[in-house]
Amino acid sequence: MRHLPAAFPFYPLANPKGVEHSCEVCSKPAYLQCGVCRITYYCGIEHQKIDWVGIHKKICLDLISFRESKGFVSKDKREKKSEELQNKNLDLVRLTQLEAQKLLFEGKSEEALPAALQCLKFAVRAYGIACVELVSPYLVLAESCIGLGKLNQAETYLAQAQWIVLKAQHECSNSIQSQLHRKLGLLYAAKCNYELALECLAKDIFYASLEYGTDHIRTAGGYFQMAEVFYAMYKANGNKGSHDQNFQKSQLNLCIPQLLQKFQK
Repeated sequence: MRHLPAAFPFYPLANPKGVEHSCEVCSKPAYLQCGVCRITYYCGIEHQKIDWVGIHKKICLDLISFRESKGFVSKDKREKKSEELQNKNLDLVRLTQLEAQKLLFEGKSEEALPAALQCLKFAVRAYGIACVELVSPYLVLAESCIGLGKLNQAETYLAQAQWIVLKAQHECSNSIQSQLHRKLGLLYAAKCNYELALECLAKDIFYASLEYGTDHIRTAGGYFQMAEVFYAMYKANGNKGSHDQNFQKSQLNLCIPQLLQKFQK
């Protein structure tokens, strides 16, 4: 599907008792319903457009299979349907996560947010509410919120991810630990808490080195973010001039070994 589908007016007061539908993007009461899948709701046309560009145009037809079937269905058909929906959930987790990460890489945080929200929704359906597999969707959501300046919301998502990691320490790979600490570093950097940002990014580099090796490109990302933090510290101190790059290099050379040594103990 290429074009934005028609949306049907939706009236919250007409919902059955105990049933509420909220906007996919902002979670406010919904007043529009997607005219194709009929299970996606929005507070207005603007959020429908954001969701459409972000992810909905790629999954709208797939969502039709999640409509509740009416009438009597045999046990065998129910079990078959359940298995099909589980496989569909897993496929959509992968698709929405890749799409959200792609949009974040392109700097499109607003469009990445709907994809990240859908990723979390499908992951909860597929794995439950407290599984390790939910960490990655929470991290993508947090990064989207950081990009939009919604730091309190980002902190909430990161707290959820931290709780899951803490609860299932032995099930979490070094890769997950690396990703978590990188997002924490980005959050603290956005809050101008540079010391905590550097500590988190040092942990990111440490776990990435364990998982991929010290020369891997995934490890290099942590060094890059550290350089950004040092540069922000440099500018915050009122030091501007032609030696910015030399400053970043010298600070990295001085501080990174100390930080890494601290977290290896």
